[in-house]
Amino acid sequence: MDLIKHLRYFVTVAEEQHIGHAADELSMTQPPLSQGIQRLERRWGLRLFDRRPRGVQLTEAGAALLASAQHVLDAADDLDREAGEKSDDGRPRRLGLPGDLGSVAMDCAALAAEALTPTGTTLQPVIAATTSLVDQLGRGEIDLAVVQHPAVVDGLDLGPVHSLPRTLAVATSHAAAAAHEVHLPVALPPRSHNPPAHDQLVDALRRAGYTGAVRSVATPAEAAALTASGLTCTVHTLADLPARLRPLAGPAVDLRVRVATARLAPADEQRDLVAHALETRLASG
Repeated sequence: MDLIKHLRYFVTVAEEQHIGHAADELSMTQPPLSQGIQRLERRWGLRLFDRRPRGVQLTEAGAALLASAQHVLDAADDLDREAGEKSDDGRPRRLGLPGDLGSVAMDCAALAAEALTPTGTTLQPVIAATTSLVDQLGRGEIDLAVVQHPAVVDGLDLGPVHSLPRTLAVATSHAAAAAHEVHLPVALPPRSHNPPAHDQLVDALRRAGYTGAVRSVATPAEAAALTASGLTCTVHTLADLPARLRPLAGPAVDLRVRVATARLAPADEQRDLVAHALETRLASG
């Protein structure tokens, strides 16, 4: 069991006095947080909280252990900061980017690299699905990432949500003027790349009157090629919509993203420089 992680659960629930509020503070869902508290209680053989109709309250044993738990967390944070200061600042910073950002991915990579130039540090972009990027952040394999929203992001620190304009697109030769007039399959990345955002996108298309099937494709380039050939429609970033495709008015399908870092990662000035550059670019839409 990861004791530091579970101590953080314990302290946050104690501060919030509510499982739901603590889950929001930790950027996770309630079930794994409740399960984490239960695991800690089993490890110690103690009940840490009494459940109340409107929240939770520390037991006598929980209250007695709270200060020590906070002390351990403070010491772990201090150790992380010290390790970060002593780490090799010359190593490349690894930036995860989802494959459907379009030209925004290039902007993010270029601006992040420019932000690192004065430090002598290089950037290593990693292109992957949001689910993979979240996993890689958790394992410490990348330093930060742009991830889709919504997503399952337990254990991550998250920046604000940014919206990037997207559109439902068809071939320029297609006669449809609105989503409900399109009967082609819609070419989208596999649902496994990020189930919450995928489901939200399909729901938005359905609300706009689109009734076609969903066809999974490996890359945005494949989706664009199938659409240009008249076999599918697709959802594409508006800023770099290919010349052979045209947008359809109607469905709200903007791509929402956030900058994410691992919550327990050591302090890192270079990573923070990259995060600031990303936030600035994404805020411009």
